[in-house]
Amino acid sequence: MVRKTSIQTRIVVPFVVLVVVVFGLTAFAAAQVVASTVEKQVRSRIATLAESISRAGFPLSEGSLRSMGELLDVGLATITADCRVLQSNLDPALTRALPDVLRQSLKSTETTTVFHSEVGGRDFYVAFTPVRRDAGQGLLLLHDAARVRAAQWESVWPILAAALAAVLLVNLAGYYIARSITRPLRTLAASTAQVASGDLSSRISLTTGDELEQLADDFNRMIESLRSSREELLRKEKLATLGLVAAGIAHEIRNPLTSMKMAAQMLLSSNLRKEDSESLKILLDEIERLRLTTGALLDYAAPKTQPSRSPAQPANIQQAFEGVLKLMYRQLTHHKIEVSKDFPEGDLNASIDTNRLKQVILNLILNSIEAMPEGGRIEVRLRKSSTAIELSISDTGRGIPESDIEKVFEPFYSTRSAGCGLGLAISKRFVEEAGGSISVSSTPQGTTFTITLPTAT
Repeated sequence: MVRKTSIQTRIVVPFVVLVVVVFGLTAFAAAQVVASTVEKQVRSRIATLAESISRAGFPLSEGSLRSMGELLDVGLATITADCRVLQSNLDPALTRALPDVLRQSLKSTETTTVFHSEVGGRDFYVAFTPVRRDAGQGLLLLHDAARVRAAQWESVWPILAAALAAVLLVNLAGYYIARSITRPLRTLAASTAQVASGDLSSRISLTTGDELEQLADDFNRMIESLRSSREELLRKEKLATLGLVAAGIAHEIRNPLTSMKMAAQMLLSSNLRKEDSESLKILLDEIERLRLTTGALLDYAAPKTQPSRSPAQPANIQQAFEGVLKLMYRQLTHHKIEVSKDFPEGDLNASIDTNRLKQVILNLILNSIEAMPEGGRIEVRLRKSSTAIELSISDTGRGIPESDIEKVFEPFYSTRSAGCGLGLAISKRFVEEAGGSISVSSTPQGTTFTITLPTAT
């Protein structure tokens, strides 16, 4: 398995290498220049010093050479034209080694010369100058090379220290810059891993003000799109399942319901006692409810039609509501629920199928009954504008939790243990296919569903 390298490492390592090479080469070149300058200054100084001594005019005896050597901390010697040492303040070993060194290194005995040479196993910078008052003699001045190297190092080490400090500071800055870039990338990677594991609730919040923030925004939009796509896929899967269930219901229930309705109507037409007739009427009402529910289920599972398509026969809203109220009369009475109506004068016709409108109203009334197990009141209000009709149904029940408001219209979502979660989903689809809308508002004191439908033309 190939070991992966982090982006931070791939940024920092080349940066560090580049900085070290650049600053290292710069420091090396500067050190070379400084060292060369120090050496030139030493050569110039000892040449000048040798010329000054040779021109001073005092005798160059061994005693005077020793005194000046101690004062100037240099080696001094006088030589002949054939490189023999006459007088010096040097130790015997250096004095004996000088003639051979001079014969190899000294090119001219007529001008001042400075050269670097090994004398008696030690390195020296040697300055030669002719003695002006004694023709044929010359003066040697020996400066220890170790002292020159020490002076060079004293001049070079601040440059090297500054270069090292610069390398450390620049690399530290590079590390934090790379970290500021890779930290958001690690956040993106972690969120991507969450999404890959199926968690589509992950969101990224970056305020870098650059391309990374734009990337985070695009990532969030992508997650939202994935979440919507997954919800849509789940909804379609639910609808596909519902279609299979609806087909079975149509085969197993609708035909027996028709037979039961016909038998009840035949019995109702015969001479029966009043109690039996009332029971048959209740039976017929319940059969009608089942027929509406079964038809709504089949319509909901069928392929969705284009919205705003006008039905063959517009629905009279007042008549549809009265029909549902008649079906639900006994159940409302049993649960001690009062119904108040606020309807305008005249009939209001909406562009929606009558049976579908009845099913919508029936579902909302059933929801209100479930929300008021100990009784209460349902208020129905109907208003008309130039292009739409608004029907609102309010109850005094326990209300819908705020966290569930956005989910109440989803298929198979229900807060009741015995609910299947289809009533409001069916209602929403029927209303929207008619070109209308349905909304809900709720408080702990009650819930209001508002239906807006286009006016029939």
